[in-house]
Formats: sequence, C-alpha cells, structure tokens
Amino acid sequence: MFCTPKIEKISKLKDNKYKEIVEDTLMSEEFCRYVKLMGKNLSGGYKSFNTKIVKDFGIKEKEK
Repeated sequence: MFCTPKIEKISKLKDNKYKEIVEDTLMSEEFCRYVKLMGKNLSGGYKSFNTKIVKDFGIKEKEK
C-alpha cells in the first residue's frame, strides 16, 4: 500500500521549522505504518484517520 497523505492545512503554518517537522512526521514510513494499523478502512484500499490518531502518534523533533 502506498502512503501519501494530503497535506493542505500545514502550508498555513507560519513557523517554517514546525511546518517542516510536521510534514516530515506525516510523510514518514513509521506514520504510514501506524495509519495502516489504526486507520479506518475505506473502499479502494484507502484509509481514513482523524486528529486523535495523529495526537496519539505524536510529533517528535528530529535529533541532530
């Protein structure tokens, strides 16, 4: 299953550092696997997830 979330509201964030962290997290393989496990099945092989799933996953700043 290919995982590419639609990231629309993130572009409205003013802090570029935070925006980059959020984008990297949502585009990560780890998050993709998490959504595959926790998301709701939709027709055509799609998955649906809500803010609770994102909050439960958490967003972590990358270590340098």
